[in-house]
Amino acid sequence: MKFLPSLLAVCFLLLLASPMPAQRRRDPLTQPEIEKIRDASWEPKQRLPLYVEFARERLVKLMQVDTSDRFGPEGQDLAVVA
Repeated sequence: MKFLPSLLAVCFLLLLASPMPAQRRRDPLTQPEIEKIRDASWEPKQRLPLYVEFARERLVKLMQVDTSDRFGPEGQDLAVVA
C-alpha cells in the first residue's frame, strides 16, 4: 500500500509525457500535392492556383459523398421519398 501513491504519480507523469492524439499534426496535403507545391515554390502566381485546385478537388469529393448518401440504389432522391 505504500507504493500506491508513488505508482499513481509515476503513471500520471507518464501520461503527461506521452503525446496526446490532438497534438499529432497531420499534413492536409498529400505527397503528390506537396511535390507540386515544392516545384512551384518560387512563384506565388503558380502556387495559388494549385491551392485552389486542391481545394476544389476536396469539395468535389465531399459533394460526391453527400449525393451518394442521398440517392438510393435506383437513383431515387431519398429526401423526396421519405
